[in-house]
Amino acid sequence: MAHLASQFHCYIVTQMQNIQSNDQQQKASTVDKPASKKSVFLAMVMFVVVILVLGTVSAVAYYRLFANDSGTPVGVIFEEVKRGVFVHEVTDRGNVESAQNEEIRCNVESMSGVMIVWIIPEGTVVEEGEVLVRLDSSNLDERFANQEITVANTEAAVKQATADKEVAKLALMEYEQGTFPKEETVIQNRILKAEEDLSRATANREYTEKLLAQGYVTELQLKADTAREEQLQNDLKSAKLELKVLKELTKQKMLEQYSANIITAEAQLASANRRNSIETTRLNYLETQIGYFTIKAPKAGQVVYATPNNPWRRDMDVIKEGMTARERQTLIRLPDPQQMQVAGMVNEASVSLVKVGQPATITLQAMPNQIFNGIVKQVNDYPEPDGPMGSMAKEYKCIITMDDLESLPPNIRSGIRPGLSAQLKIDVTDPSIEDMPILVPVQTLFENSGKYYCITCDNGKWDKVEVEVGATNDKEVVIKKGLTEGMRVVQGAWRYIDRVLTEEERTGAREFGIGGARQRRGGPGGPPSGLGSPGAPGSQDGQGRAPGADMTPPPGGGPNPPNRNTDTPPPTGESRPGNNEPREELSVGVPTPANRQPPAGGDVQPIRPPLE
Repeated sequence: MAHLASQFHCYIVTQMQNIQSNDQQQKASTVDKPASKKSVFLAMVMFVVVILVLGTVSAVAYYRLFANDSGTPVGVIFEEVKRGVFVHEVTDRGNVESAQNEEIRCNVESMSGVMIVWIIPEGTVVEEGEVLVRLDSSNLDERFANQEITVANTEAAVKQATADKEVAKLALMEYEQGTFPKEETVIQNRILKAEEDLSRATANREYTEKLLAQGYVTELQLKADTAREEQLQNDLKSAKLELKVLKELTKQKMLEQYSANIITAEAQLASANRRNSIETTRLNYLETQIGYFTIKAPKAGQVVYATPNNPWRRDMDVIKEGMTARERQTLIRLPDPQQMQVAGMVNEASVSLVKVGQPATITLQAMPNQIFNGIVKQVNDYPEPDGPMGSMAKEYKCIITMDDLESLPPNIRSGIRPGLSAQLKIDVTDPSIEDMPILVPVQTLFENSGKYYCITCDNGKWDKVEVEVGATNDKEVVIKKGLTEGMRVVQGAWRYIDRVLTEEERTGAREFGIGGARQRRGGPGGPPSGLGSPGAPGSQDGQGRAPGADMTPPPGGGPNPPNRNTDTPPPTGESRPGNNEPREELSVGVPTPANRQPPAGGDVQPIRPPLE
């Protein structure tokens, strides 16, 4: 039939060309004669007839070629359930670094930082003790000189306080052993003299009394001798009292005073020693800080600048001369080339799958044909800091070892350097999964009320099959229960849920996808969310199809019809035509790109166009 239609088409085209040729000849022979209205009318009628005949023949041929007599709805793509090897890998980026880095830091304590005056070029191979960095020490040099003067003053103060303490002790000894006994003896001598004078005065008074009685002296002389006696008695009492005060009061007072002087001297000496210690410690601190201004290599190695991996901070923290180095900032690393590893960044959507001890493969951009094996050594519990602009997705740092580097040839081994970009593939496959599990594409599943289903369609009968799902790698899903090998399930099950679910059931349906399910939008039978988005979860291409799920050209080399069931979901209530369904309209097929191929193992049913 197709061959007949092609011949008829060629015949009609030939006739049209003949008519146009005759009209041109008539116009050339009769230039001044107006064209015949009858010829124009006949040409128009002939053109309309040709279009109608061509459309009818094409529609009949199209229907005969793509008609399906098996009872299966047209346009539905099937996937055969089969067993296979389930591989689940997390792919991320990273950078090569040394597992043993000797970090050279700026140890100068400064709130405002210190400027780098000179730094050794990156990549230089240095020996132990070689100068790596010189920092600006001009401000600290002046402080160090002033501190030396302060320490000298405090040392002098310590010596003076020590001398004062010794003087105070000697003063006490002087009083106890010299001053007090001397004063005591002087008073005692005064008492003895007063007693002797009083004795003579008493004898003179008694003798004067005898003379007065005999009339040799006057009363006035007696009174004078009596006053002299009383005066000497008072002097004796005064001397005795002075001796008593010296022993009981003055001595105790002077002892307390001299003791207090000793205590004060001792306190002043302790204070001077303490201040001297503080100032000496400060001087030693400044001397140590001055030593930090010249940084030397603690061991031999190759110089690598400690430029941050974060691109937001790379410009701010670039290591160069004239840069202000912060306290404790890492300036240089001396890596150990014998122990290398890769620091990778894992997206938060996959970090829960990555565990310590999982195997990984590493590919370096500098060596794309060389694959290195490794093991996950560390996974951080907290995400890396965001840049100044922030980030919606968090990333977690993980460390991957690079094993068997010693067995590599020297030319390859020497090419592995810190900072090389690396591509990581971490095998996060669940070890509890059997070797050959039952696998289906993620597009063959949908979720409803917490349960997962596949859709089958045998001889026009639609049905849903509840399954128990296992692990997924976002391309395939392990089926634990519900399906057997060899069954056929519908690709793009989300688009056909209106065939197996009631309107009420569809309200709780969700599309199966990466990181969980996505709520269906657009109402029952309407387009699902994310449909037709390039690179959307579920591995759809730009038309909402699974990769490789497009149809091959029909037998006979005819054009592919539009796939209404896979390209555009029908609105609510619209039925997909099958063998037992009425055909309502006539449409002409539009060719699809030739590179669209059905998935391996999948069956493609040709679309039957509806008829009016």
